[in-house]
Amino acid sequence: MPPQLINTKPVRNWVSYKMSAYFDVFIESAITASIIPFGSNPSFFAMLSFGNYNMFLAAILAISGAALGIIFNFILGRFLLSLYQKTNGTIFLPIEKYNKFLGIFSRYFIVLLPFSWLPMFNFFVFFAGFFQTRAKLALPLAIAGQIGYYCWYLLK
Repeated sequence: MPPQLINTKPVRNWVSYKMSAYFDVFIESAITASIIPFGSNPSFFAMLSFGNYNMFLAAILAISGAALGIIFNFILGRFLLSLYQKTNGTIFLPIEKYNKFLGIFSRYFIVLLPFSWLPMFNFFVFFAGFFQTRAKLALPLAIAGQIGYYCWYLLK
């Protein structure tokens, strides 16, 4: 009698299913943190609810994806700023209004960057790029907010 072979297909399917869940968390958090205002991450919260997942790895991937979305927003703001500067302030708003909004954003709204995990505050990272906020200031503030958001759910 030939030796009985073990069917490893269910194990491979389970492993690929788990890995796709982690990949989904990364992609969903990147999209959620981008300027497209979606809600929360359903894969992350499903993994949290069902258990049996490494939530530390899921949180690291979610934070990494969110950082990617935040950087995309910031670069998009800088790109729009470069278009604005090439037209000498004639395409969107006059230079005087731009400078006024720049002062208001730098004075009052920069403190809201850690709350960029809220869907309605995704635009503040974009505006930080558009209003010439230093990347060394804006990006760590927004990413720190994402770290706090995901760590809050890990520590519950």
